Amino acid sequence: MAFVKKTMELFTSSRLTQDTVYALLFKIVGGVLMFLFGVATARVLGAKGSGAFYWALAWFNVVMAVATFGLDNFIVREVAVLASRDQWAILTVTLKNTLALAFGLALFGAIGLWIYGWLGTPSAMASVGANKLFLPLGLALPAVVLAMLYGDALRGVGRIQSAILIQSIGLPLVALLSLTWAAHLGGTLGVAWAYSGAGFLLWMAAVVTWRRKIAHVHPAVLSAKHLFRQFRANMPLAWVTMLGRALSWIDILVLGFYVNASNLGDYNAALRIAALISFMLGAVNVVAAPRFAAAAANSGTGLLRQDYERLRFATMITSFPVIAICILWPAGVLSLFGPGFDKASEVLRILALGQFVNAITGPSGTLLLMSKHERFVAYSLVFSVGLTLTLCLLLVPIYGIVGAAVGSTSGLIVLNTGIYIKVRRITNLAQ
Repeated sequence: MAFVKKTMELFTSSRLTQDTVYALLFKIVGGVLMFLFGVATARVLGAKGSGAFYWALAWFNVVMAVATFGLDNFIVREVAVLASRDQWAILTVTLKNTLALAFGLALFGAIGLWIYGWLGTPSAMASVGANKLFLPLGLALPAVVLAMLYGDALRGVGRIQSAILIQSIGLPLVALLSLTWAAHLGGTLGVAWAYSGAGFLLWMAAVVTWRRKIAHVHPAVLSAKHLFRQFRANMPLAWVTMLGRALSWIDILVLGFYVNASNLGDYNAALRIAALISFMLGAVNVVAAPRFAAAAANSGTGLLRQDYERLRFATMITSFPVIAICILWPAGVLSLFGPGFDKASEVLRILALGQFVNAITGPSGTLLLMSKHERFVAYSLVFSVGLTLTLCLLLVPIYGIVGAAVGSTSGLIVLNTGIYIKVRRITNLAQ
């Protein structure tokens, strides 16, 4: 009876359900495209080539997190609050200055990426040309950062479908369409250039979408002191974003120093499949962030708790089928990536466990970030990143990709458990 009641409650909140369904449909398309891009990359480039590409892409994502400086969560929260209060002039100037800051940080990030590719690439990765991939990826970094931030602004004003088109569908779609000919012309480097070109197209599409969806508003004039206070207040969010991205890629980055590109390709295949378990959570977070921000800003604790429980239930029930397949038939699923990838079957089982915990705890992290409890999330991430890095450094030299899976899963479980307990306390769910 409780199961049926929760199901009915989930679908009786019309606006929440409508937004979630739209977000889910668009996220499914984006997730399928990203998954197909991973499969196609593995089949076209092989385990060695795909391993080199995703190792370079891991560094790209880490640098992008630093360049974004937590401004993605800042934009969603501030835009949602300002839009709910009809303060469009302040919203416009806040976004304008935030994008300017992000562009400058992205330029420095691109330079850092090129320097690392020139001087710091491990020999195992340099031998397969991974260091050359940093040039095209670095060129695309500012464009991708700005495109994603425009998507966050669209999320903040409730343009969920447009935001997902930009943030989840555009990049993998263009990259997938250009993959075969790019690989034929330039191998792994050609795929990196195609990915870079997709980033620039995404940026242009994001600018056009924002200007068409949002009527022009003459920006307010904010003092430098006001903006400084805003960005100083954003520091905890910056740490959350950077540490969160680091937690997602630590395992691959460490593997790049201890295993060859072929083993890294096997691990990446398992990682791509395991991520499907918490796929619904990605769609839920898109919808939840602006709703949580508006509810928290207007003292809507009851609405906050109600939305959170409904959305957590949705992520929980949708994760069961995928984890069952990953546990019971890992080799069969991995065969989608081509012959030989079934060596990562045990890795897939371990990674699936971590993603399952991530799914059943629901949008806990998003709730804390949008209700200005980002410091707790930052401290939790510091501990989880430290735990993951320590375990990976200890286990990868001995157990290879299995050790990386254990380290990554341990950090993810600890993080989500701590955040979920905090959410139960602040929303009175424990009572």
